[in-house]
Amino acid sequence: MLDLIPMAAPHVIGIHVTGKIEKDDILRAIEAAKVIIAGHDSVHVYVEAEDFDGISWEALWEDMSFAFPNFRHFTRKAVVSDTRWMETLSKIGDKLCPGIEVRHFSPEEKAAAIKWIEE
Repeated sequence: MLDLIPMAAPHVIGIHVTGKIEKDDILRAIEAAKVIIAGHDSVHVYVEAEDFDGISWEALWEDMSFAFPNFRHFTRKAVVSDTRWMETLSKIGDKLCPGIEVRHFSPEEKAAAIKWIEE
């Protein structure tokens, strides 16, 4: 499940993830991202992940179909989680996506993550 988190900065999309992400979840996030893209050159993504259980193929397809043509709009991503593999995945994502700065934060660093992503 994916829920949108209201963020103070208008160029930030906030996402809270629990369990498995389905197609309808991604479509809600995409619509929110489209609104931000319409008004801002740069979009930052804030993700709180707990008990993440993967993403359906349909959701992944929708995500990639939107992400590739809009890749240039996304410049920062903060991931807040307490799992080691999410930290490793964030480091890999930072290297694989040179136009997007990706940082991982522990739940105790949530305030620092929000401050950084809203810059």
